[in-house]
Amino acid sequence: MTYRFQVLSADRAVCHADGRRVVVFLDARDLRPTPIPADVWEKAAPLLGPGVERPAA
Repeated sequence: MTYRFQVLSADRAVCHADGRRVVVFLDARDLRPTPIPADVWEKAAPLLGPGVERPAA
């Protein structure tokens, strides 16, 4: 899951920062990447940008 973010001035005219953060879920047993759990997708839903949807399983 990749979050993009911007830090804008109050009037949204100036972008002070533009970045992204990649979140990788790991299996606790072997520390290998694992699919993001459904409950996390539900909590993240309000943060998703327009047109961004949960990938098909």
